Parts: sequence; C-alpha cells; structure tokens
Amino acid sequence: MIKLLFNPFEKYSEKVLLIVGISASILGIFLGFSFNGFYEGVLDLKFYYSVNFSEIIFSLLINFFIIGLILYLLGIYINTKTRFIDILS
Repeated sequence: MIKLLFNPFEKYSEKVLLIVGISASILGIFLGFSFNGFYEGVLDLKFYYSVNFSEIIFSLLINFFIIGLILYLLGIYINTKTRFIDILS
C-alpha cells in the first residue's frame, strides 16, 4: 500500500490518474457550491452564507497552480526527469 502511495504510476497509467484527479476536482467544486464552501488555502475549506460558483472555481484553480508549481520545482530539484503531467496526476 505504501509503495502504491509513493509510486502510483507502476500500477495505473497517467491518463487514468489524471481523469480521477479531474473528476475529484469537479466533485469538489460542486460540493463546495452546494455547501457554500470556499477553498481559502491548499488544505483550508471555509463555509460561508453565500459563495459564487466562479469564486469556488477560481480559488481551486489558484490552489492547484500554487501546489503544482511547488511540487514541480521540488521534483525537478530531486529528479531532473520529472514531468509536469506526473505532478498534475
């Protein structure tokens, strides 16, 4: 199980992992809209009385960009063969 967590590409293809990630993101957007949740940080979800659909999408995309950039730069530092699609997956 630990091996699958640290290297999921041995068992699953990058396309499958990307589809699962996009599906989870879309589900998170709709759940955030349904429950008036706003993604203030990468691991921070706050609930408000009223939240626009565009605010939820924008905040989630900003969070994905920030964490993706950080992980990509760390991946390049550790292994120069790191691909951005691997980080997104």
